[in-house]
Amino acid sequence: MDIIHVQHPLSSIYTAEAEPCELALGFFDGVHLGHQELINLAKRIAKQQDLKLAVMTFFPHPKQIIENDQKPQTYITPLEQKAKLMQDLGVDTLIV
Repeated sequence: MDIIHVQHPLSSIYTAEAEPCELALGFFDGVHLGHQELINLAKRIAKQQDLKLAVMTFFPHPKQIIENDQKPQTYITPLEQKAKLMQDLGVDTLIV
């Protein structure tokens, strides 16, 4: 699984034409059964369309960026564990 870490502002490497994919977008903290079902649905669609499956998640939590919340954030699933779970679910590319 490829992992792409994106930061603002985007560099030209991220804005170049990318390969089409099926994308599941969310924070996915906990990667619970509902998250897994969403990712599996995207995986089925990707397979039907002969596309790679990508998942985009966020780190740190979007609230810390949008609200400039500097309080320490706790996560149900640390990013490294989340990446492993995504790989186990068959994700081709994880975008953080």
